[in-house]
Amino acid sequence: MMDSEQLVNRLVDLIRQASTTLPQDIRNALRSSAEKSPAGSSARTILATIEENAALAQTRCVPACQDTGTPAFWFDLPDGTPTLPIRDAVREAMNRATQAGYLRLNVILVPEERQEPHNYAPGSPVVHFR
Repeated sequence: MMDSEQLVNRLVDLIRQASTTLPQDIRNALRSSAEKSPAGSSARTILATIEENAALAQTRCVPACQDTGTPAFWFDLPDGTPTLPIRDAVREAMNRATQAGYLRLNVILVPEERQEPHNYAPGSPVVHFR
């Protein structure tokens, strides 16, 4: 069984991978579609730009998308496994991943003051246990 720090570190790495790396089959499909589009067309330009952005995101280890969304986690656990330490580890991993730049802050907690939170808001991310 791994300790909480190991779990947080593994979760941060999973968040980094999910946020910064587009699967190769998707990148191949983007490239193939761009190549099949007429030269000089908007479709070809846009698809090539998306593929280039995906490559840059992976190389620079930054989010591939402007909106990194609301992460959701699913855990399959043996009966009786305490879930609170896992939820805490997920929240900590989200905070570390945000601070590392793998996720973007998409929430402004005090709109009239335009202040951003320095970590993920309570209730985010979504965590499911089975």
